[in-house]
Amino acid sequence: MFPSELRALHAVAQSGSIRKASELLDIAPSSVSRKIAVLEQQFGPGLLERTSAGVSLTHAGALVAEF
Repeated sequence: MFPSELRALHAVAQSGSIRKASELLDIAPSSVSRKIAVLEQQFGPGLLERTSAGVSLTHAGALVAEF
């Protein structure tokens, strides 16, 4: 379905940060953000809770990441 996008979501969930996820995946942070945006277009916004302390998965995000 969206293997690279799901990998990006998983890396963000593991690391708690788009920047750290980009380091794990060895891609630019903007690429990680774009991949998350693709998933949010497909499944609806709100997969991630963005705060000044980082990001975490919402309930919907956890369901998509589990998929």
